[in-house]
Amino acid sequence: MSRNTINFAWFLAVIAVLAWAGVGFFAYQIGALENARAADMRSSQQRSQQSVQASYLHGIVSSSATDRAQLDTLISVDPASLADMIDSAGTQAGVSLTISNASAENISSVDGKTTAQGFSFLATSQGEFASAMQAAALLESLPIPSSVQAIRLSHTQTSPGTTGAGAVWQMNAQVQILSASNVSS
Repeated sequence: MSRNTINFAWFLAVIAVLAWAGVGFFAYQIGALENARAADMRSSQQRSQQSVQASYLHGIVSSSATDRAQLDTLISVDPASLADMIDSAGTQAGVSLTISNASAENISSVDGKTTAQGFSFLATSQGEFASAMQAAALLESLPIPSSVQAIRLSHTQTSPGTTGAGAVWQMNAQVQILSASNVSS
């Protein structure tokens, strides 16, 4: 073989290696561009989803403004008007309801943060069984967000051997009220 043929073979070998290096470089660049495009696509989808969620939340808040105002007026109960409500319930039941042991409390909490506040009290009455039960039913259906936590009925007799009209029933009801008012103990 002649020297020119050997030099030409080496020259072609170098050209082939450079060509393959170029192919590898372009393949790497294409992969990097594809990864960047995919990352941009994910980022765009996340922004779009966040925008849709923000629009949805804004729509819910806007459409529920009147409902939230009604709820706020419903749970804005002050203790004085509550006492009048309970007194009225006792009058309707034919017994005198007495309120005692009123205390402010956190109704529920999530992760140490108070989510609702209110107060609880003990309502006591004495009278006939039907009147005591009607008073309990009226306490359970107060027109405010409330719940009767416990009811205790006890039966006493005015004199030994008496039954019926002479029997007195005492009702103690523990009632919990949800309130937006700032109630402090």
